[in-house]
Amino acid sequence: MASASPETVAMFSEVTDSVRRSFHKHGSMGCMFICETEDRERITFEAAGALGEWAVAVKSLRKSFRRLKVARYVCVTECSADAVDAATHPSGIRNCGKGVMVLAVDSTSVPICSRAEIKHDADGKETLGPWESIELSGRWRSRLIKVRRSGRNDGA
Repeated sequence: MASASPETVAMFSEVTDSVRRSFHKHGSMGCMFICETEDRERITFEAAGALGEWAVAVKSLRKSFRRLKVARYVCVTECSADAVDAATHPSGIRNCGKGVMVLAVDSTSVPICSRAEIKHDADGKETLGPWESIELSGRWRSRLIKVRRSGRNDGA
């Protein structure tokens, strides 16, 4: 079974740590993609909403990812804490809990995904619970990177 590269695992860990610090400082998260190109340059795309609101932009993101030669990316977004499909935005389900999802994908197309529930303390302040690994269905929108196969076989 294929797995994500060590670079993708390290990037995923770095982003989950950063998300927790940012959430505790600011109390919310937007939707963003942190991308790493084949040349190891980092590029961040931010969206003004969550998954359900930017679905139309996926085609444009795919084109941009190909043009920029994105090797791996991490997506951060709010999600439903109660939905079977983690990609469901909380506004799409009545009386559901909210969470933050972090998803990493590399050219192997093997996603790494964790979700943390947004909890409310006694003062009403929002905090993130522990990260829980989750599996995503094969139909999820994470497939913005396609495996690149070279047709060359010249020994190079």
